[in-house]
Amino acid sequence: MFVLSEAKPVHYRKPTSRYEWDVKRYMMVETEDYPILGFHPPEADKGLWGGETVVKGYIQSRPYTKKKILPRQWVPHFFFPRLKSVVAYSEVLDKHMKITVTERTCRLIDHHFGLDLYLLETPEIDIASKLGNKLKREILLLLAKGTYYPNDPERHNYIKQKYAKFVISVEEADWFGLDLNEAC
Repeated sequence: MFVLSEAKPVHYRKPTSRYEWDVKRYMMVETEDYPILGFHPPEADKGLWGGETVVKGYIQSRPYTKKKILPRQWVPHFFFPRLKSVVAYSEVLDKHMKITVTERTCRLIDHHFGLDLYLLETPEIDIASKLGNKLKREILLLLAKGTYYPNDPERHNYIKQKYAKFVISVEEADWFGLDLNEAC
């Protein structure tokens, strides 16, 4: 599906063009594309952070004092995403789950009109979570086997039509989203 794709930038914006006009030097300058690399803690695998990470940066010490009195210094600082617990509903799994998410993940779930479509339409590299990949694998396995809503044929047909483009073979869905230790 999305094997060779790059992760979408979360903490920065990519330059729109390769060159831009420098108004101070009156010349074309090549833009640099250096993504902000964050630290992916183990807690991010237990929730859906939507690609957000812990970012190391610098803040000014004493920003409101005058420079003549006390010079300002740059102090190292970790910027953590704001996490919250949300109850999310999976239409295919027919379960309510309490998941730790960020505000960006809530916006992405709303943009995709539900948790299932968010997980199915987003590449694994952008989900960046073991929990997200595990849920995606369970959804794909259920869609491949067709064992969802056995007692409600109307709901079964609705789910079958809605998620028809995501159905893959059972063998492929069984290997989907596994890390190297789980696959061996």
